[in-house]
Amino acid sequence: SCPPGTIYNDINLTLIEAQVATSLTIIGAWIGSLVATLPSERYGKRLTLMCNTAFFLVGAGMSASGNVVALFIGRFISGLGVGFASGVPSVLLSEIATDETRGTITTLHQLGITVGILIAGLLGYGMVTYVDHGWQYIQGFGCIPSLLMLLLSYWLPESPKWLLLQSPDALVDLSDEGRSNQHFAQVHASITA
Repeated sequence: SCPPGTIYNDINLTLIEAQVATSLTIIGAWIGSLVATLPSERYGKRLTLMCNTAFFLVGAGMSASGNVVALFIGRFISGLGVGFASGVPSVLLSEIATDETRGTITTLHQLGITVGILIAGLLGYGMVTYVDHGWQYIQGFGCIPSLLMLLLSYWLPESPKWLLLQSPDALVDLSDEGRSNQHFAQVHASITA
């Protein structure tokens, strides 16, 4: 017998349909990772990450709806968000970090992802094993980090590289904000080299 929170109690998925639902997330992530550079270079990494929360919000909502077609579409949309999130934050963090802190910051980012995966796995196990319709809660929980990201993105700095590519005067504007002139001079030198 299946645990009370499994998807198989609510949706009569065949083995192939379950594999398609999983595969659509991976396909979406692959596509998202391939195209994420385009908006991040054109509109900035900060705005791209803010807009990326829509993929997670819509994808999580659709995946949790209890409808097979919505599950498939939602998993694909969530995958697009995963693809964008796999590359854009790493590049942004490496661009805003100084030479001295870059390794630490990017390592902590990867550690945060790993811990998040562990927490999601433990939460998923508990919800599916002990809670009726637990799979829907797990799918819907994807909205929580997305909403936090959207709310906290006010304090997310834009990539200095992107700002300098938009306007050479950005170096003056950034130094007026109290950011390190030396760091941005290094970024400016790497762009013009």
